[in-house]
Amino acid sequence: MADEVVALFVRPLALAPGDLVEIGVAQGYPFFLGKRENLFRGLACLCPVFHLLAQLVEFHVVILTFANIVKYSLGRGVAAHGLGANFTYYTQCSNLLGAIACAACLVAEVRELLTGRAPGRMARVLKYWASCCLLMTFVVVVAVLAPMLESAGRPGFYLMFVEGAKPITHFGAPVLVICSYAVFEAVRPMTLRQSIIGVVPTLAYALVAYPCNIARLWDGPYPFLQVWNMPVWASFAWFAVLLVLSFALCQVPRLAGNAFGKSK
Repeated sequence: MADEVVALFVRPLALAPGDLVEIGVAQGYPFFLGKRENLFRGLACLCPVFHLLAQLVEFHVVILTFANIVKYSLGRGVAAHGLGANFTYYTQCSNLLGAIACAACLVAEVRELLTGRAPGRMARVLKYWASCCLLMTFVVVVAVLAPMLESAGRPGFYLMFVEGAKPITHFGAPVLVICSYAVFEAVRPMTLRQSIIGVVPTLAYALVAYPCNIARLWDGPYPFLQVWNMPVWASFAWFAVLLVLSFALCQVPRLAGNAFGKSK
């Protein structure tokens, strides 16, 4: 088995450029060709290496995400709050989803290298979900949470993007997962109607978070979820705004995948 895996990475180095172009196109990386075929034909020789790059990206995200979730949990005190309390945060849920999605895609990429069998649909859907949720995390932090802290006289952007594990959970993981999805998992064009599936995880979180706040089982953990601290209409308004924002952000990985992925 080890010899087979080594051969998969060594064999491309022994092939002629023309053979590598054919392999790259066969594997579904036409974004190197198209209208500027002559300019990018040489770059297509690197297409087999993208399989290895994909695995490295997935592995990197998996390790970083799980390490930072554990670090965050220990920092908040598992004994005092319980491990589950940390997953009342959308940030932790979205990063965990990203790690699971990347792990699934990592297994699928290795299987593709060994057997030639393309990754299954569920792995791609998980990666799309993770891309949408992590982008939602980033945008809410930039547009809502950090400004709220700044207006309260605290260094909001420092706390949200520099302190502790935040550089990974709020910025690094979203960038890595979205780029990875767009290049490696977007194997066919996605329509606007199909993209609505990206709202499912956020809607599921909201359908748990709001009832738990109404029942006083949770306190937030975000200001816009603290239903007892605002009028009823404001809670409905926040719910609608976040749902619309979630659907709007689903278009970013969709359009990126359509433009740069194997679907192009």
